[in-house]
Amino acid sequence: MVRIEKMIPDDLLASLRIYLKAAKVSHGGFCYQKAFGRIAVHDDLLMVMVHKRLLPVAEMMFWIPLRRSNCYTVIYGEKGVLPKHLDKLKCEFSLDVCINDTAPETLWKLYVEDAEYIKQVHWREGSPKPGQEITMAFFYFVDESFTGGLRDEPQLSACLPDLIYTSTL
Repeated sequence: MVRIEKMIPDDLLASLRIYLKAAKVSHGGFCYQKAFGRIAVHDDLLMVMVHKRLLPVAEMMFWIPLRRSNCYTVIYGEKGVLPKHLDKLKCEFSLDVCINDTAPETLWKLYVEDAEYIKQVHWREGSPKPGQEITMAFFYFVDESFTGGLRDEPQLSACLPDLIYTSTL
């Protein structure tokens, strides 16, 4: 896992914070996922525009020609959970951006089981602290030769997480 500072310029990041806060309040396409203690939206129009802008960044990072698959924005609250899981095939490469964290001094750590492989089982332990809210955007890419499906059914996509989890992972 690599941390990249300024992947998204400060002015754009500030605008995204304002936009997503307003979208959350107005329920602009967000779906509540009770099992994960979060609200989420797939392929929000503004986030898709950011996703397009990040394609050359992803190609530079991963050193191969890529195609965009989808983007997924989530806002975790104090009951947020992220069980052990693998991302779907259409999420082969990912740029994960923390848009906002109301308590950045309190890390909600991401654990990765095997850092040797691209497809990694990963999870977070516990939940954000009381009153904490964490907004994450996941920008997914696939190798340009990928032939699988890139989109979920539109009527379902807002509420389907891009992960496959089981208690056995």
